[in-house]
Amino acid sequence: MISHGVTARGVTLRGVTRRGILVLLVLAGSFPALVGCPANGSVTAVDRQRYQVLAHERLLRIAVGDRVGSPGFLISPTLPPRRGYLDGYLIDKLGHGPASTGSPAPGAGLALPAVSRSAKSAARAATAKGIAALRASGWTVYFAGCTPPSASVPGDSAVPWPSPEPDEWSFDAFAYRLVGGVSYFARLHGFANGNGDVRVDFRFLTPNSHETMANLFPDQPPAVSRSGNCVESRTDPTSRTHTGPVIAMFDNGPAPGRSPTIAPSGYR
Repeated sequence: MISHGVTARGVTLRGVTRRGILVLLVLAGSFPALVGCPANGSVTAVDRQRYQVLAHERLLRIAVGDRVGSPGFLISPTLPPRRGYLDGYLIDKLGHGPASTGSPAPGAGLALPAVSRSAKSAARAATAKGIAALRASGWTVYFAGCTPPSASVPGDSAVPWPSPEPDEWSFDAFAYRLVGGVSYFARLHGFANGNGDVRVDFRFLTPNSHETMANLFPDQPPAVSRSGNCVESRTDPTSRTHTGPVIAMFDNGPAPGRSPTIAPSGYR
């Protein structure tokens, strides 16, 4: 579990748990960009221009707290280019956690705190609000997914270690937008857990100017139905579910000589 791992410019990336396979994969490789700055010569005017498109997104008007981001940059011609990104939160509330009941009796097992209805509703509503803001500014929301508490997820341990992991609801969405032939990508991730934590974070990405393709969504996946996706629906799923293709844009571009495509996100 990653809960309070990286802080940069006042922003802490938190809330990635074992059930956050989706977010973990999307954020993989982002940490060097959060803690270091690219050399001046490694950022092109095109990368700066693309970053400015992200910096003026309508979604930022409903964001809370600080944001962190960087234009795309190239460390070395032999390494994959870093894509421009912008991170922030739509809601970020820490709960106080369940009251301690002391050590469990031998053989009693470890009880996980339940997610309150109000926390779940807040995370879902804020994620849905983010989806609406993206749609209103020309984004195509092509993927939506939900994971209810206690859902069976590959890789989860049968025995919580070193302590019980709080149960949680999670809500996710992917979107793309084409501006001047360049594809921009957005990811929303909302969750509420049994400790009373409620967060919805977002990440924007844009291709690096050194990539051979500027549009990574040439197939233009269609938008999910507003009433037919689990985030905006009024019905709670009973198992992990999603609508739309399970593909996402990642933080790094392709290695030199490889095809610059989007890839499976790991959500399953």
